[in-house]
Amino acid sequence: MPQFQWVLAVIGMMIGLGIARILTCLAAVVRSRNVSRPDWISLVWAASIFIMELDLWWSLHDAVAAVKEWTFAVFLMLLIQPLLIFFAAVLVLPSTELKIGENYRELYDRHGHWALLAISGYFLEMLVENALYWEITPDGWTAIVPVTLAVLPMAAFFSPRRIHGVIALVYFIICVTFIFVDPNAWIEVHDMH
Repeated sequence: MPQFQWVLAVIGMMIGLGIARILTCLAAVVRSRNVSRPDWISLVWAASIFIMELDLWWSLHDAVAAVKEWTFAVFLMLLIQPLLIFFAAVLVLPSTELKIGENYRELYDRHGHWALLAISGYFLEMLVENALYWEITPDGWTAIVPVTLAVLPMAAFFSPRRIHGVIALVYFIICVTFIFVDPNAWIEVHDMH
């Protein structure tokens, strides 16, 4: 049991740092609003990352409790998702107030959009982790939603700005729905019809 608590603490710390980073970046955006208008696309991605961080934190206890035998490989597998989402949180928005002449859209286009690859990696790793450690076969919702949430950020990364913005909004809606709606309840309702 001590390993369980130690792993919870380490992974919880990574998630907490990611949440703190997003909140710090949002504060910098508010403080810099007279220097540059916020970029709505980067804010949508930041909101998505924030929700993903909270969801990961919420599910952490169940995931760690499900481990039957602790090995270094299992620890690393559990650590990959918090590291990827932390990396996304670090990249998506600048953490400090902007200087005169800087703008959020340009900074996002130059640096922030790299967060999208970390988001894609997060969901691809989820599929691998589910198959290897949790014996969840990737079929139905357990495959469709994570694959969609992995493909959309990658598509946005390579898309022109207008399409990128649409993808960001669609991603946010799917992400919120995936987190807040129980897919098993949805499937049961549709199976009755």
